[in-house]
Amino acid sequence: MSVHTLQLLPEFTYTDLAEKQAEDPEIGDAYRVLQEGLDFSPDEQRSFSLESRLLLFLRPEGCLLDDVLVKVRDNVTKLVVPVSLRRRLFDFNHAGPTAAHLGATRMIKQLKPHYYWPGLNRDVKLWYKQCVRCTQSKGPPLRPHGHLQKIPVGAPLDFVTMDIFCSLPTASDGSKCILVVVDGFTKWLEAYSLPDQEASICITAVYNGFFPFWTAAPIAFEPGA
Repeated sequence: MSVHTLQLLPEFTYTDLAEKQAEDPEIGDAYRVLQEGLDFSPDEQRSFSLESRLLLFLRPEGCLLDDVLVKVRDNVTKLVVPVSLRRRLFDFNHAGPTAAHLGATRMIKQLKPHYYWPGLNRDVKLWYKQCVRCTQSKGPPLRPHGHLQKIPVGAPLDFVTMDIFCSLPTASDGSKCILVVVDGFTKWLEAYSLPDQEASICITAVYNGFFPFWTAAPIAFEPGA
């Protein structure tokens, strides 16, 4: 077994782990079969728990090492974690003194090289969703963006876009917003400083500043008209 197997549970000896596995309601039957070298028929094994049947089906990968139930594949040894220690193992790795509240995917990648139990992925994803600190730190769900589409523009002023930036530091003239106006055909851009984002003030700036630039004579415009 890897030294990492005991790093997160330093208070347990091999004997302690073996006892917990033997008493476990899910993997205890498999442990007893491997420990005592028993041979049950398929019909008799139907009375075992689902996890015990799966571990017995995985033989010889599922075996005992120093009386501890492990899974060995490609020279990699993983501890078969009893039910009573699974959540504790997750909490220590996810929120322990040296942990960083990693996401479910990274938690699975961290645990899988050293530990095994049927349904590990499912359990980790469920426990991650139950973490209060992670839930509080997550932002609002992302909204899907609409598909960008080309807008045909054939001449200046066919398509004019405007945007306004507010909550800026107040300038010496009392301006707190910046109105940006762009002509879609020429990509000409103008910016105007405004005291606020009222519609009448924005339209006045556009008609008195932007549109006259493209016309022969200024356009008369009265706010509120």
